[in-house]
Amino acid sequence: RVEAGSCSIEIPKGAEDGARITVEDEGDIGVCGTRGDLVAIIRVEDDDQFYRRGADLILKTPLKVSLRDALGGTVDVAAPTLDASVRIRT
Repeated sequence: RVEAGSCSIEIPKGAEDGARITVEDEGDIGVCGTRGDLVAIIRVEDDDQFYRRGADLILKTPLKVSLRDALGGTVDVAAPTLDASVRIRT
């Protein structure tokens, strides 16, 4: 028998596809009358802006820097992050 219910699961930053998170005592009631554990398997969806390489997030679209700035060593460009956009200045 399957019971409907809900619980909160905290997914750690950087969780990889296939990672398992165990929540104690949130599973089904077993034959001995005690609750088992709930095991959640993480499925990470593809993103339009970023892809993963190990623990790193890589921006899919290259940042545009003028040849003059690149050769002169002065760069001022906006770069997207997961939360907002940041300015990179060197």
